[in-house]
Amino acid sequence: MYNYVKIYDLNRTNSTNSTPERVFDSTQFKGNVTSVGFRSHDKILYTSCEDGYLKVFDLRAKNPTK
Repeated sequence: MYNYVKIYDLNRTNSTNSTPERVFDSTQFKGNVTSVGFRSHDKILYTSCEDGYLKVFDLRAKNPTK
């Protein structure tokens, strides 16, 4: 199943092992994620899923929520 979305910032890395910093991680989907969109000018992420929901996340928030 593909019921999660993870986004990494390739320009920022973890200081201990030089891996890209994870800026978004969501495992709250009940079905497969079917599409992901991103509006870079206001950092809004939106997803659609087989469970019939469209979810919108504000990535400017410390803990993005739908």
